[in-house]
Amino acid sequence: RCGADMGTPNMFSSLRMHGGSNHYWLPTNVLQRTFADAPPDSLVGEVFGGGVVRVDGTNSSHIGPKGVRYPGELLDASGDGCCRPAAVAMLRASGHSGRQWSPMAFSCTVGNQPVAARHANASILSAASGVAAAAATFERYTVPTPELRRLLRDAALRHPSEDFDLAGALLPGAEGDEAWRATAVAARFVIRRRHGSGSDVSWSCVDEAGASCEDWVPARLLAKPSGRTLAWLAGKLLLHQPYPLVAGDEGAHRRVHCFGP
Repeated sequence: RCGADMGTPNMFSSLRMHGGSNHYWLPTNVLQRTFADAPPDSLVGEVFGGGVVRVDGTNSSHIGPKGVRYPGELLDASGDGCCRPAAVAMLRASGHSGRQWSPMAFSCTVGNQPVAARHANASILSAASGVAAAAATFERYTVPTPELRRLLRDAALRHPSEDFDLAGALLPGAEGDEAWRATAVAARFVIRRRHGSGSDVSWSCVDEAGASCEDWVPARLLAKPSGRTLAWLAGKLLLHQPYPLVAGDEGAHRRVHCFGP
């Protein structure tokens, strides 16, 4: 998985691979836009369908907010990261936000959080009402729906006894600008994973009012892998990077924030 992520071009060029295309001559995201509304149980629906989802908060130890800090922030305006404060200050002086992300770092170190980080997440889990406490320190991002399903499966496998919530929104359509990524809503949801006695695990999806989500929402978010060979192969070859949403940028930029080392 690390090798697949390192081999993608968009981490260096900020080439937009989901939620629209920003290449002048060679359009990207064609299959995802074409099959966004394909039935979730079809092959193209499983691999390319479902559209784009925004993750607004979670208290999962695997996905964030502490420990690995997906989507993998390398540095921020305070200099808390891989680079010295002077380097961050130089970026800011040139008009850059002073923040950068590397999903590759997350993919390569996932599951290797120190015990202290896991304990920090556990305290958030017990204190949070829904995802309120987690969302306060969470960096929102968008990913294609198939990638969210992968993240949820990974979270369950890495921490099989952990209960967690994930709040977000399915976006209308399959492409849009930065305001669309940050604010558009087709359906809001909270996915809840609960671990019972023994190996019993339950997944549920509720809306803002706490009622069960409409059927089409969990059909997209919680569909299990079909086991089809082509779908399995596509899952090995396609790795979608998260596009962060930087607070305050929604109305200032039409382009996705640069990311990658």
